[in-house]
Amino acid sequence: MREPRLTCVLTTIQRPTASVAALAQALEGCEAALLVIGDRKGPTASEFGFGELFGIERQLKLPFELASRLPENHYSRKNLGYLIAMKQGATTIYGQGRIGPSRTRDVVPLQ
Repeated sequence: MREPRLTCVLTTIQRPTASVAALAQALEGCEAALLVIGDRKGPTASEFGFGELFGIERQLKLPFELASRLPENHYSRKNLGYLIAMKQGATTIYGQGRIGPSRTRDVVPLQ
């Protein structure tokens, strides 16, 4: 697979749902990446068979000082996902904040 240009950043503290699995499948179909930003009470890597999961411990090993400064159990950890996506070369980032059907979506072109 070529380097993804579109990356979806998903924050969650729950196990993957059918909606998340459908999102992952749709992203795979267009060769996009899925970054899952977990939290202390979030899912484990074995629960996600798709995307790339960043739990708290993995986040704290990232080369971003922000990782240790963000509060745990807080939506703001999603900012790490945006930094990871940019570091991986994403040109467009899709932010998904809910694991059910979403009412809000943010698409941020990085140009």
